[in-house]
Amino acid sequence: MGLTYRSDLNRPLNTDEIDNNFRYFTGSHAITGSLIISGSDTALIASGNFYISGTLQASSIGTEANPVESIWVAAETITFVSRTSPSSSAVTSSLKIDPSGSMVVSADFLPPSGNTELSLGSEKQFWKELYIGTGSLSFTGPTGTVAKIKAGGEADPNLDTNPRGMVYIASTNGNQSLRGSFAVGPSKAYGTGSLAQGALTNAYGNYSHAEGFQTITYTSATYSHAEGLQTTASGSWAHAEGATTIAKGNYSHAEGQSTTALGTYSHAEGAFSSATGTNTHAEGSKTIAEGTYSHAEGSGSYAKGIASHTEGFKTTTDDSFASHAEGSNNLIANSDYAHAEGSDNQIISYSDGAHVEGSNNLIKGFAEGAHAEGTYNTIDGAKNAHAEGFSNTILSGSVNSHAEGFRTTIFSEYAHTEGKLL
Repeated sequence: MGLTYRSDLNRPLNTDEIDNNFRYFTGSHAITGSLIISGSDTALIASGNFYISGTLQASSIGTEANPVESIWVAAETITFVSRTSPSSSAVTSSLKIDPSGSMVVSADFLPPSGNTELSLGSEKQFWKELYIGTGSLSFTGPTGTVAKIKAGGEADPNLDTNPRGMVYIASTNGNQSLRGSFAVGPSKAYGTGSLAQGALTNAYGNYSHAEGFQTITYTSATYSHAEGLQTTASGSWAHAEGATTIAKGNYSHAEGQSTTALGTYSHAEGAFSSATGTNTHAEGSKTIAEGTYSHAEGSGSYAKGIASHTEGFKTTTDDSFASHAEGSNNLIANSDYAHAEGSDNQIISYSDGAHVEGSNNLIKGFAEGAHAEGTYNTIDGAKNAHAEGFSNTILSGSVNSHAEGFRTTIFSEYAHTEGKLL
């Protein structure tokens, strides 16, 4: 049964012929020629599925009031053309689904013009990875491009034609700057705004900088800097440089070889020196500044007293406030405001304010304000006593006494002896 046309009968269709025509469309039928529907108010409306095995040419598929629910396309290409005239057109882009299910777009993928609200992905529906060529990733705003990330970095044609790394150029009030965390070479930049460069460096602290070989800025080391060979900065605003130096205290600075700055505001420099107290300074070789506000310099000097100062070779201030030892092997212990200079001198046992100079002199036993100078002089428990020369002795209780010369001895207070013991 086929369609009955009144033009074939040269008369109007009767009721049976019209019913038969409607019955024809209740099944599936093929159109071997062209089906042309023209006119401004004409349309082909299908309430079921509409199958096309050939080519469909239409100015629109569906309308705002009658949208198409689904369009099923085989794994081929949807091509978009721009009609330049009624009889000619040009391909502008295409959309292809390859056998793996990936969508291939042959043109720019753009949002509506002037859009500032649409996003690519969301907080819960995000893309796993974004692959971009060596061109720039540009960030734009109402005034145009404000920043760019260029993959591959910038090569120096005089040194290397193979660019590496990444360049981030941000424009702020006309100034170009780098922002973000960057790792250059086989290094890692973990902290916000951190920079790691060199070989096997790690910048964990926010806004920290690690450079050189195996240098580290720890998570606690905000705004810190480690440079050189195996240096470590673990304090905020700390700076470690040189070889195997450690800047652990906040605002500390360690430089040289194997120096350690542990105290807040401490500074260690030289080789194997340590500034362990707050506001301390150790410099030279194997010096230690432990007391708060202390300073040790030279070789093997140890400033343990608060606000004490040691300099020279193996000089020591031990629990002695504001004392000063300089020279070689001089010791001030438990004696505040004392001063020892020369070689192998000692001020010990609460001899506050004592002064010794020369070689192998000893002041001890609460000999406050005592003064010994020369060689092998001894003041034992005599306040304000004075011994000078060679091997003079002022014994306990001989306050305000004076012995000078060669091997003289005083046993009583306010005494004075000078010359040579016969």
